[in-house]
Amino acid sequence: MSAFLEAFDGLLLRAFAAGASDLHIEPHAHHLVVRARVDGRMEAWERLEHTDRRRRWMEVMKRECALDTGRLGVPQDVRFGTDEPPCDYRVALVPGVDGGEKLVLRLLPRTTSFDLEAYRMPAAAKADLRAALTKRDGLILVSGPTGSGKSTLLYNALQALDPAER
Repeated sequence: MSAFLEAFDGLLLRAFAAGASDLHIEPHAHHLVVRARVDGRMEAWERLEHTDRRRRWMEVMKRECALDTGRLGVPQDVRFGTDEPPCDYRVALVPGVDGGEKLVLRLLPRTTSFDLEAYRMPAAAKADLRAALTKRDGLILVSGPTGSGKSTLLYNALQALDPAER
């Protein structure tokens, strides 16, 4: 296994262990920056300085994500999964203005269980949500920044509904 592939696999394991919702690999003129969104906050994780190393790193990541390495300057979206860690990934590749490519990986852990009681939110907000879920009609509005748990909250809310009754 190449050092680049080992580094990429290590990055995925690190993101999974940290509970990151997504990874951003961003090209700059002479370096590459790896950032992760953990609990809604972006954290700078790595900076690769050398241009040749940066190109090789991007090639390995594109190949491992099952992106078309022959298509340059074209947006691409793919999905792939890993068994270790047990996670699915949504990958978006976006061309940059300077010819570089930005890669964003959204982590979708398969270990996520949907249980409203276990979902981390203030008790009063959870009580309000439960009350809203018992209504015959109405609207529940969920908003927040990327990676803050909007979709997870909605999945938890849907699991809390009794499917036999509704």
